[in-house]
Amino acid sequence: MAKSLRAAAANPTAAVKFLDYAPDPGVGGLFPQRIRQTQGGFPVLDLKVTSVATGVVDINVPANVKTFAENVAVQPAAPGVWFLAGGSHNSVAIELSDQIVLVESPLYEGRALAVIAAANQLVPGKTVKTVINSHHHFDHTGGLRATVGAGAQLITSAQASPTSNASSPTPSASRPTTWRKAAASPASWVSTLAPCCATPCERSRCTTCWAACTRRAS
Repeated sequence: MAKSLRAAAANPTAAVKFLDYAPDPGVGGLFPQRIRQTQGGFPVLDLKVTSVATGVVDINVPANVKTFAENVAVQPAAPGVWFLAGGSHNSVAIELSDQIVLVESPLYEGRALAVIAAANQLVPGKTVKTVINSHHHFDHTGGLRATVGAGAQLITSAQASPTSNASSPTPSASRPTTWRKAAASPASWVSTLAPCCATPCERSRCTTCWAACTRRAS
């Protein structure tokens, strides 16, 4: 029986463990009752299996999935500030004197590269050189390797930086171009924000704390 699963590519960052095997009538044998996933050694998913069903599944791929293309909707928010929407997660581009700062590079490499391309077109002669990550959840960190690989420096909180340092600069054989560039420039990988972000998050003060930190960072 499988007890763990790791990527076949060199230096994997994600691992899945199958735990607590028990007899299950749905499969006529043993099945794991707990499935846990880690990234860079940090937990990102913990599933408790309550029932199992077997059978033939007919999966029809919807037309909008077959024809999917990244869409970055650029919306001016204030002078020198743009809201980059068009997906399930959004980003913000901020013009500074010498560069564009990108707040959030979420989801995955394809989304990150599309957002970077859109941000780089906003102001002639200015490109994304800094990306600010709000927190360590995988849906907000999935595009960071691509952004760093494109030449940006990552700024995140002291609380989130261990996760980024452990998982993201690792070389990968599956995405050699941007991911190896990111791994090759560890000095650009993580700068931490002000100490106010180093303590565990309290939802009531997140907005105030984060706004203060980003002002210091800029």
